Amino acid sequence: MTAESTVAEIEALGGTALGFQVDVRDHEAVEAMVARVGKVWGRIDVLVANAGGGRGRPVDTKASTLDPVLFSLSRR
Repeated sequence: MTAESTVAEIEALGGTALGFQVDVRDHEAVEAMVARVGKVWGRIDVLVANAGGGRGRPVDTKASTLDPVLFSLSRR
């Protein structure tokens, strides 16, 4: 799963999205991403920060095919 493939999947279902690959340790890069979203939409409604890790090869993975349990905050 990549930012681009996730955006494509959302758009294929009729939604709109922006996707960014940002090093969350780079404050300037994060600020630039927030500024870009603000310029396009005026606010952030949903933000997914997937810092590292994944399930399978990015080209073979779709967000909609992952088990929602994998995203659970209560999972340890």
